[in-house]
Amino acid sequence: SRWESGKDAGLDTSGCLKLPELKEALLTIPRQLGTSLKVCLFVDGLDEYTGDAREIIQILRQIVGNTKSLKIVASSRPENLFNQAFGDCPRLRMQDLTRSDIEKYARGRLFEHPKLKIMRRRNCEEANKLVEAVYTQASGVFLWVMVAVNNLLEGLTDGSTLTELTDIVYSYPRQLQPFYQHMFSRIKEHHRLEAFKIYLFISHARLVEGAAPSPLRLYLLQNDPLQFLDKPVKMMANEHLSETIGDIADRVRSRCCGLIQVHSPDEYSNDEMMQEMPEEGEIRLLHRTVSDFLNDTHDMMDEATRKNGFVVDHYLAASILWSFKVRGYFTLDTIQAWHDHLPTLKAFWNYCQSAKEDMGQGQTLYVKEMDQALTKYWADRKRQSRNPFKADSWLDSFLKSRKDVARALDRDMTLADPLLALAMKYDLEYYVEWRRSQLPEESSALPSRKAAPCANGHLNLKCVTITASQGQ
Repeated sequence: SRWESGKDAGLDTSGCLKLPELKEALLTIPRQLGTSLKVCLFVDGLDEYTGDAREIIQILRQIVGNTKSLKIVASSRPENLFNQAFGDCPRLRMQDLTRSDIEKYARGRLFEHPKLKIMRRRNCEEANKLVEAVYTQASGVFLWVMVAVNNLLEGLTDGSTLTELTDIVYSYPRQLQPFYQHMFSRIKEHHRLEAFKIYLFISHARLVEGAAPSPLRLYLLQNDPLQFLDKPVKMMANEHLSETIGDIADRVRSRCCGLIQVHSPDEYSNDEMMQEMPEEGEIRLLHRTVSDFLNDTHDMMDEATRKNGFVVDHYLAASILWSFKVRGYFTLDTIQAWHDHLPTLKAFWNYCQSAKEDMGQGQTLYVKEMDQALTKYWADRKRQSRNPFKADSWLDSFLKSRKDVARALDRDMTLADPLLALAMKYDLEYYVEWRRSQLPEESSALPSRKAAPCANGHLNLKCVTITASQGQ
C-alpha cells in the first residue's frame, strides 16, 4: 500500500490521499469484509455533491456489487438522475414519514392563536386546507414548517382570510435558500436598514470572532458608538440587563423575520438550562443554512448600510469596549474566563484597524480607553483574595497568550512601550502616530523607529523595524 511503501521509504504518510487513492481504498473495504461482518453505510445529501453525480452513483453501485455483507442507505432530493439510478431500490419518502407530526405541529401552533381559533370555528373546511397547504409545501422538512408557521402568525394583523392565508403558504418557495430570500424581501421598508445592520453585525462577528456576539452588544446599534466611548466602568444591574435583552429580542424579532433569535436565561425554568446560558443571553441562527444565506448577502448589506454611514467594524469595536465596561469587567473573575475572552480582545484590535477610516483620530481614543479599562481591571484582579492574577499586566498576559503577536514584536520595544508595540503589530496607524508624537525625538529609554521599505518598495507600518537608539 501507499502507507506501507511510504513508511518503508521514510516518507511523511500523514498527507491527504488523492481522489483515485480514496476511491481504491473505499472499494477495497467490501472485498475484505468476509461473510461474518455486516456493515451499513449512511450517505447523506447526494444531491449536494458538486462534482459529476454519475461518478458517485457508479461508486455506490460498485461498493454494494462486490459483497452481500454491506448495505447503503443514501438520501437525496428526488432528482431525476438519482430516481433513474436507484429506482429499483427500496425507498422511504421523508414527507410520508413526517406528515402526521407536521400536521400536528401546524395545527397546534396555528390554532392556538385566538384569531385563528375563531376563524376555524366559522369555517373548519378552510382551516383544514390551510394545514394541508403547510405540510404539502414542506415536503417533509420541519424547518420549513417552523419558518412558514411563524411567518403566518406574525402576519395575522393584516386581516387575511383563511383562503388568503392558504394562498400565501402556496406562494412560499419550497427550498430553504429561496424561502430565506423571500422572507428577506418582505422586510418592511422602514425596518430594512436596521435589519441589514443586525444581520451584518452578527454575520461579521461570526466571521471574525468565530461566534455570534451577545445580545447586549446589539444595543449599540441604536446609537452613535462614540457616545459610549467615555462611559465609566459600572456594572449593569441584572434587572436592567434582563430588560435590555428583552427589548433587543423584540427588535430582532420584528426586524429579522425569524432567521435570528435572541434567547435569555429568563426563558428557561429548568435550572440546569439556565446555568448553561450566559447572563447576557445568546444569539442563535434559526438553522445552520441561515449562516450561508447571510454570507451570500454580506456584500449587498455592507454596501447598503455604508451609504448611510454605518461601518460594522466600528460598531463591533465599540460594542466590545462597552460590554466589557458594564459586564465583562465584573464577570471575568477567573484566569480561565480571562483567557476565554482573549479572542474577543484580539477581534477588538482587528476591528479598530479595519474601521480606521471611519474612526479617524477616534482610533486613538478607543485604544487608550480599552487600555485604561483593562489596566484597572487587571489591578483589581491582582488584589482579589481568591485566585489573584499573576501576570504583571493585561498586556503581559495577552502577549504571552498570543505567541504569534509576541514573536512579531521587537523585544526592546515590547519592554519599553508594550501598547505601542502591540498597536504597531495590529497596524493601528492613528494611535501609533499619536504615541510617537508624545515621545522625545531622541531617547535612551525608548527605541527609535526607522521606516524600512516593504518588498514592494512602499513604506508601511507593518514593515517598520525597531532599532535601539543611541544616547548622546
